[in-house]
Amino acid sequence: VEIFYYIFLIFIFFIIYKTFFRNAKCFYGLGTWGIFYEGFHSEAGLQGACFDELKVFLESQVMWNPNMSEAQYNSLIDKFLKNYYGDAAPYLREYINLYESYASREDVHFNYDLLDLNTGSHKVNDVIPATKVKSFFRKAEELFDLAKEAVNDNEVLLKRVKIQYVQVRYLDLFLNMDSILANGTNEEIREVKTKNAELIQMINQYKMKILNYLKINI
Repeated sequence: VEIFYYIFLIFIFFIIYKTFFRNAKCFYGLGTWGIFYEGFHSEAGLQGACFDELKVFLESQVMWNPNMSEAQYNSLIDKFLKNYYGDAAPYLREYINLYESYASREDVHFNYDLLDLNTGSHKVNDVIPATKVKSFFRKAEELFDLAKEAVNDNEVLLKRVKIQYVQVRYLDLFLNMDSILANGTNEEIREVKTKNAELIQMINQYKMKILNYLKINI
C-alpha cells in the first residue's frame, strides 16, 4: 500500500495574525516605506487551506493604516470572517483563537526548512504539547462541524469552510500518522489510512497545488 504524506507549507498553518499588526507598526516606526508580503490565494490559482484570503486582507489593511489600534485590527478580523464565511464565522474565529493560543507561546519557534520540520530545537511538534493533541483535534473537529452546519444551505460558503478544514486533517496526520502506523492497533491503522485517502481526495477536489509529496510503502 502506498501512503502519500504532504508537506504543505506547514508553518503557515500556525499563522499568528496579531503579528501582522505588531510588525507593521514596528516597521512603520523604524521608517520603513514598504513591505513585500509573500503568500498565495485562490484568485492566483494557488488554493491553500490556511485562511489565505484573511491573511491577504489583513496584510493590505496594516499597510494602509499601520497605526490602527489593536481593537480596530481585531474588528477587521471579525468583519472579514463574517463577510467571507457568513454564519460560520464565530466557529472559525474560535478555531483561530484555539491554535493561536498554542502558536503564540514565547517558547515556540519554527524551522523554515520544509523538509526538516521535526529535528533540532524548532519543531512543529512542539507547538501543541503531546498531552493536548487529542483535545486540540477534538475541539477543532467540533468547531468545523458547527461551521459547516451553520452554512450548510449555502454552497459557496460551505465550500470555503470545507477548504479550511483541510488544514485540520493535514495537521492531524502530520502529528499522528507516523506513530500510529508504527505502533497503533489494526483499527487505528485502518482509520489513519482512511483519513489519508480522504485528505488526498480533498486536495484533488479543491485543486491545491503547493505541495511536496513524500511517498512510503507499507
